[in-house]
Amino acid sequence: MEALPAGPFMETETETDAETDADTTADTTADEPDLHAVVASGEDAPAIRTIKIRRFETPRAAVAALLRDEVDVLYEAPTETRALLRAEGEVHLFPHLKPYVMTLGLNHRHPILRRRDVRLAMNAAIDREALISQVAGGVGVPAADMLWHQHWSRPHGGDAALLRVDKVRAGQLLDEGGLRRRTTPDGAVEARFRVACLVLDAPLSLRVAGRLQQAYADIGITLDLEAVALPDLVARLQRGQFDAYVSPVAGGFGMGRPYVDLGTHDHPRLTDHGYTAAAAAAERVRAATTDEMLSRAIHDLHRVLIEDPPGVSLFWEETARAVGRRVEVPADSSGDVLGTLSRWRLRDRAP
Repeated sequence: MEALPAGPFMETETETDAETDADTTADTTADEPDLHAVVASGEDAPAIRTIKIRRFETPRAAVAALLRDEVDVLYEAPTETRALLRAEGEVHLFPHLKPYVMTLGLNHRHPILRRRDVRLAMNAAIDREALISQVAGGVGVPAADMLWHQHWSRPHGGDAALLRVDKVRAGQLLDEGGLRRRTTPDGAVEARFRVACLVLDAPLSLRVAGRLQQAYADIGITLDLEAVALPDLVARLQRGQFDAYVSPVAGGFGMGRPYVDLGTHDHPRLTDHGYTAAAAAAERVRAATTDEMLSRAIHDLHRVLIEDPPGVSLFWEETARAVGRRVEVPADSSGDVLGTLSRWRLRDRAP
C-alpha cells in the first residue's frame, strides 16, 4: 500500500464530530482507528474534521456501501467496477498510477536465469500492451524497469521501441545460447528449461502469471506456478528461496527504493535476488550532487536495466479513488486526489 502524507489528519482520541464525518472505506473495529484533524497554529481547519476508516471483506461489499451512501470514499475502486460507478453519475472516479510495477522477478543464483541472454529473451517474449488490455482491465502503463514512470528526469522517453514484443528474437536468443527445443523419440517437444515461479495469491497477479505461462510456453519455457499468501511470499523473497515470482514491486516516486534494491550496501533487501549488474550505476545516482549529474546518472541506470535486466518489468499499476455524492473535491485536484484531502468539503445535506 502506498503512503500519503495525511496533512492535518492523525490518529487521536478526540471524540467524533457526527456532523463532519467522512467515511473512507464493513464494520468498524478497534484496530481501525479514526483520524482527526489536528490544526497547526496559524492554519485553517479543514471542513472535514474526522475520517472514519472502515474495512470490507470483499470489493463488492465496499462498492455496494458507497452506492448506498453508507461510506463516502473508496480508497481503491476495483477495476471491474469502474463502469458501474461511472454510470451512477454522482460517483466520481480519480484514477492515478501507483508506484508499483507488476513484475516477473528472477533469482540470479539460478544457473539459467542468471544468464543475460535468457533474461533478454524473457523480456522480448512478453506483449505488455496485451497484458494491460486483456488482463489488467485496460488500465496501466507498460514498464521497462522499476524507475518511476513519471520521474522528472524523464528516463523513459524511448521505452516504446524497447518494449516491442518479438517472440522470434526471443527464440533466436535461446537457440544461440544452446537452450534449444528437443524432440523425444515419441515426437513430444520438450521445454528448453523449467522455472518454479511463486505467485502472489491475489486476483491480478494470478491472472498475469497465467498469461505469462502461456507466453513462455510459446517459446519453449515452462513456468510451474505456485500461489502463495503475501506473508509467505515476502519471507521467501527475503531469504532468496525462489527461482522466480510474480507480484507487484514497489518502485517509489524517487530513487530511494531502486537504490535499496540495486545499490551496493549491507542493509537488508526486500528481495535477495543476487543481481549486481546495476550496482555501480545505482551508486552514481546516490553520489550525484547536482540535478544535471542526477539526471545523467538516472539515465545511465535505466540503460543498464534495459541492457542487462534483473527480471521482467511488466506494467505500472493504476488505481482509482471513488468519491461519493456527499463529498465535494477541489476542481484543481491532480495526481492522487487524496493529496487534496484537507480541502475536501461535505455538500449540503437534503432537508
